[in-house]
Amino acid sequence: MKYITIFVTLFISCLHIQAQESTKTKAVLINIDGEISPSLAMHIENATQKAIKNGVNIIIYKLNTFGGRVDSALKICDTINTNPKIKTIAWVNTRAISAGALISMSCNEIIMTHGAQIGDCQPIVGGNNGAPTPAGEKIETVLRSQFRSFARRNGYSQPLAEAFVDQSIEVYKFKLNGKTTYLSKQQYQDLSKIKKNRYTQKKTIIAKGKLLTIDNSEALEMGFSKANIKDISELKQYYNLQELPSIKPNWSENLTMYLTSSGVSSIILIIALVAMWTEFKMPGFGMPGLTSIACFSILLGARYLSGLADIPYIIMVFTGIVLIVIELFIIPGTMLFGLIGFGLFLMGLVLSFTGGIIIPDTPLQTDFVFTQMQILSGSFATSIVIFLILAYYLPDVPVFNAIALKTTLDKSITCSNSQDDLINQIGIASTDLRPSGKIIINDKTIDVVTEGCFINRGEQVKIIGKNITHFTVTHIHN
Repeated sequence: MKYITIFVTLFISCLHIQAQESTKTKAVLINIDGEISPSLAMHIENATQKAIKNGVNIIIYKLNTFGGRVDSALKICDTINTNPKIKTIAWVNTRAISAGALISMSCNEIIMTHGAQIGDCQPIVGGNNGAPTPAGEKIETVLRSQFRSFARRNGYSQPLAEAFVDQSIEVYKFKLNGKTTYLSKQQYQDLSKIKKNRYTQKKTIIAKGKLLTIDNSEALEMGFSKANIKDISELKQYYNLQELPSIKPNWSENLTMYLTSSGVSSIILIIALVAMWTEFKMPGFGMPGLTSIACFSILLGARYLSGLADIPYIIMVFTGIVLIVIELFIIPGTMLFGLIGFGLFLMGLVLSFTGGIIIPDTPLQTDFVFTQMQILSGSFATSIVIFLILAYYLPDVPVFNAIALKTTLDKSITCSNSQDDLINQIGIASTDLRPSGKIIINDKTIDVVTEGCFINRGEQVKIIGKNITHFTVTHIHN
């Protein structure tokens, strides 16, 4: 009997310990820092899924952002609300402006560091003169609805929540039965005279034409924030957390966010295009071609990982390049492969940069597409200018000595400025013909293409025909 009692006691103790472990609070910290972008949204999704798999009870999102893309912010909001059983907390450490305010409101609770700010979530786009202008009612009504939904769920004042987005809303503060409450101007006007008399100590919180932006003290007073804290130690103490590990972006996520930034994307695209122009002007296949392929692979691969570019867009780009190569080096003169290839190449790049948006549905999409098109057109123009400068001033550099030199270009003969008396003339290949290149006849350089075979530099060739764009030559075997 004694042993049975000991066994039962130990068994109950084990169950008690197991129950304590199962109810133990397990939390994790995820940073939302910098511009809200597709790559950041993907990191938040990955980090949140990892936290859920690790069995956490609380996820704390630490915010320090001036905002960014609304579509990325909405995606983050969807991620945050993936599992309703997990408590989500927005820790506004410095600021949660614009899209950051939307993300904060999507969490179950908000806490703020002393001096932190939240608000000003009106969507804006670039105006005709480049100045930021409101995106308009079509997108504002979506955000107002989203803010109202979060406010109802979390017990916030709906008029105040809408004032983050809509500057046409005027909000008053009242005392009702000794408690503070908030009404919009329209809500107050819709009350009967008897009910209006119950609302006392009227005070304007946000006037018409202004957007609500508040600090930590005001957020606490208005019921948005649960507490003001100094640092992570007070945060852990407030939620009774023993530890608070952080899930940070891994090296691939950091690299993807870096490579998809506007400035870096432009630089990579310019290098890829300059290398591609150079390769097209050189006989054979060399370092410029490899550089171009590498840059396009990095550029499009990063955009694929961030969710901007789908596989079909990437296939379009490289298929277009292949068709252009076929037009220039294998079946020259048809124009069909070249036109189709350039069209696929350009369309694939555009779709990869715009995230597949062809016809924008909202002003925000229009602004985003316009910005991406500016990056593309600027990169194309810059690459052409750089290529021409390099070809003009660096003819003696090995990479560029295969490009037509200025003195050579001055004497170069093409079909558009030549006579039929060149037919049957014999010349010497001044470059490798693979299959296009240049030959010399009577000290004049002529652009030619072989019948498909490769001819080495210094070999004798004979002009046997011409079409709109080039002369055709054949190899003379000694």
